[in-house]
Amino acid sequence: MTTPTDPKARVVEIINKRMVKACYEPMGDEIADRLDSEGLLAPEACNWTQDEDGNWDTRCGEKFVFITDGPIENHMKFCCYCGGRFPAPKE
Repeated sequence: MTTPTDPKARVVEIINKRMVKACYEPMGDEIADRLDSEGLLAPEACNWTQDEDGNWDTRCGEKFVFITDGPIENHMKFCCYCGGRFPAPKE
């Protein structure tokens, strides 16, 4: 596998490999702030809503399932699909 030489492409590659982990890290706010400052997060927030079965629908068209609670309670800081920051989710 070839490593990209463009610094921004390299950052995106690293983010793609670690996105889900970064969503949950205790330092997620710091990570999200840095990604945002580099223009790598989606410009809009990604609102998630919980359906009647307990699944979470994302604004970007994906679904996510938690064993317990929701994205905020599970310390997610941004959407692992589109990179949009989380506002308080609507339940």
